[in-house]
Amino acid sequence: MILIGMLDSPYVRRLAISLKIKAIDFELQPLSVFSNLEMMQTVNPLLKVPMLITNSGIKLWNSSLILEYIELVYHSKRKLLPSNQNLIEQSQSIISIVLAICEKAIQLYYEYNLRPEQKQHEDWINRITKQLNSGLDLLDKSINLKNNNYLITDKILQADITLAVVLKFIEDKLPEVYTNLVSDPLQQFSQQMESLEVFQKTYSKD
Repeated sequence: MILIGMLDSPYVRRLAISLKIKAIDFELQPLSVFSNLEMMQTVNPLLKVPMLITNSGIKLWNSSLILEYIELVYHSKRKLLPSNQNLIEQSQSIISIVLAICEKAIQLYYEYNLRPEQKQHEDWINRITKQLNSGLDLLDKSINLKNNNYLITDKILQADITLAVVLKFIEDKLPEVYTNLVSDPLQQFSQQMESLEVFQKTYSKD
């Protein structure tokens, strides 16, 4: 299968890490919707990443739906979701908070980096920043690190992967937000996860 997108995207990176942990073979095509526009249009008419081309040639979009597909189709491989209802609820709650944080972080990054400074909307920036901060506060109240400092069990699961890649995205793209709004426990969690080989091999700042 083929994964299309740049590893500086948290959505693409969470997929790449998940596929590697599950030991599923894939080819990464690091195409950008900005700098590789013409080439991207030929393979990805929606211009949306990540996109996964399955072994049967079907194209899938949206990282969460792709991960659901991977868990269902490759169910015999290493599981990245917990095995009982209570833990699944905990996991999905954390992931939903983290994805909301990710959405706001990306909006803030685009506002600062893609919109001309004279056209940036201060009220909108303040609103996004407040939502981002609220999400991080809620996340701090929702997590309770387990054995080996993972979120749900004593091994890495999808909640750990998703949180780690989003924290790294914030650190790289919004360093002031990371320093001022991300708590020390979350920063320590990020550093621990980024020290893992699978994270180091799927990291690209640019």
